[in-house]
Amino acid sequence: SDAIDIDFSSGSIKDLSIAYSGNDGLDFSGSDVTAQNIEIINSGDKGLSVGERTTLSINNLIINGSKVGVASKDSSLIEINNVSIDNSTYAFAGFQKKLEYSPSKSKLINYSSNSDNFNYLLGYGSTLSIDNNIKKSNYDNNSISDLLY
Repeated sequence: SDAIDIDFSSGSIKDLSIAYSGNDGLDFSGSDVTAQNIEIINSGDKGLSVGERTTLSINNLIINGSKVGVASKDSSLIEINNVSIDNSTYAFAGFQKKLEYSPSKSKLINYSSNSDNFNYLLGYGSTLSIDNNIKKSNYDNNSISDLLY
């Protein structure tokens, strides 16, 4: 199960550390949240999963060890400043999973990683900016959903 699952909520999170979650480390749906100083280590699936029209702003995020570092889907808007993602199969996935939602929009600022490669999945229509570098869509949404779920 997810370590922390926040659904249809608003608020703030500060100084949170999650380790060895069986599934997602931190999962948001339909929420409006600001967060600061978040560390997620060895998640079984996604380090950070954001969906269903969530608006999320994070300052200082470390993810180390996950299938997907950050997943943004279904009309979600995320902005993360000072983000480090290591030892993840995919650093990022952005897509539209459910037809009743639109694609996601994500912005990563001051991104760092030990890896020279930025492995990502970005569905058509979703956007991803990393340090003002716009990434191009590289998969269709159904293929991403099939791969991750």
